[in-house]
Amino acid sequence: MSKLKSIEFKYSGPDGLKTEYDLELESREWNLEDSADSLRLYQLRSMIEIANLPDHGKNSKHAEYLLKSIDNISDLKNIKSKFSMDRFNELWPGMESYYDGDILVRDRKKKRTLIVISHNGHWARTLASIENNSDQLYIHPQFNVLSTLGNEGNKPGNPEHDVFLEYNYVGVCEDIRRSYDNPILMPSVMYGGINSEIDSIDKLVNWIKNRFPDSEYYILSDCKTGHSATMLAEKIYARKIFLISPVTTVDSDYLYNNNTRGLAGMEFVMWTRSLKYSNIFEDHHISINSIARKNPNIQIQIYYHVNDRFMKNHIDYLEHDIDNLNIKFQEPTLMTKDNHFIITELFRSKIIHEFFKP
Repeated sequence: MSKLKSIEFKYSGPDGLKTEYDLELESREWNLEDSADSLRLYQLRSMIEIANLPDHGKNSKHAEYLLKSIDNISDLKNIKSKFSMDRFNELWPGMESYYDGDILVRDRKKKRTLIVISHNGHWARTLASIENNSDQLYIHPQFNVLSTLGNEGNKPGNPEHDVFLEYNYVGVCEDIRRSYDNPILMPSVMYGGINSEIDSIDKLVNWIKNRFPDSEYYILSDCKTGHSATMLAEKIYARKIFLISPVTTVDSDYLYNNNTRGLAGMEFVMWTRSLKYSNIFEDHHISINSIARKNPNIQIQIYYHVNDRFMKNHIDYLEHDIDNLNIKFQEPTLMTKDNHFIITELFRSKIIHEFFKP
């Protein structure tokens, strides 16, 4: 039996804060591949997280989006209807859109193609923004930064950003409607592709190659899609990949044994994906380290915030003796946020520009 079909959870929160939701969590085995179990487990996880927030945190935006995601999860089925195409065209005039915005394309007839991968944050946060920010729902986070700081979209051109004019763009963002059927195991963070039609990394590779054949491929990705983007880099023979605050491994034992945040932790998210998609991982796909060693012609640049404790386990897993794997840390600035979000600073300081300079 799959490990995902027979799981018993134990309380792992702060002393003295055990709740009625923890008791329900411990009362039976859970099948994460079952839609009803997945939905109830997500609800319990959210309620436990809210219950363990300090008093001021219970009135925070974080608590608000968790509560809205519980109450309004059925809205996920039609979430794309909330997106304003007028806003889309305002930001990116002339951009080609495929699969209702899952893939964006700017064809400049260049020999280089930059693949910009966004994991779209957490689907619950996106769902909670429907009422107040619906026009932003399907604007790719990474692509949006590129449009603001990278000489793209309708912003005035700036010669210092001209490096990006030497690239075609392919923006990739997973369809979060799939989370309606299983809010625990979806989105797949690209291991299961990006939607029901392009449902694997291999199919995504084929789509990009068909759209831009005989191109040189380069990749920009972050966080939960860091490891899967590195797998894509191998499969598409990318020249370079820039990873921001990435997860680094699908070593299920490591992720399980080093999970200190229970259901709310990044390790739980990646542990469940490591089990669900175990059939697609060859031996050398266990980590970014092993992919780098297997593919010495791919130049891999990784950046984390110097104080990023959220990604500590993934930082610790990295090896520092691999020639084509370069690991650096960003000091805090006015442009960094929560000791984790650094992409705006990496654009502002031209670090990303320098990496992709032809």
